Amino acid sequence: MLATLATVKDFTQWIMVLMTMLLIECARREYMRAEHVRSEAFRRAGTDVEAITLTVAKISGPRLLTAEEIATQQRLKEEEEARKKKEEQDRQTRLNAPPQPRGPGAPGTRDNYYGNGMGLKRSNTLNYMYESRI
Repeated sequence: MLATLATVKDFTQWIMVLMTMLLIECARREYMRAEHVRSEAFRRAGTDVEAITLTVAKISGPRLLTAEEIATQQRLKEEEEARKKKEEQDRQTRLNAPPQPRGPGAPGTRDNYYGNGMGLKRSNTLNYMYESRI
């Protein structure tokens, strides 16, 4: 049983060696991609000439942005913040507003509403005194 265990252990160690080599190669490739982006950013930093865009290269790290893209992102961010602020103000307004009356005589219905919260409405008898033709 110890011989079998030793064989399994050795086999597992070789698998770990192969996985380590694979991870080192992945890290090396990622480093090379990041180094390429850094050198491209350094090269573009001092020139006014438009360089090739790096959108073609598939890089898992940060992507270089043009001035237009940065301006667009800032504008979208400001619009989103303004929208959130407006929603928050609307929510606060709804929370602070007194409840609207409901039922007969409430605003928006056909009845005249006196606004005293009692739901009182004019009856035809009062209107009759003022609208009668003599």
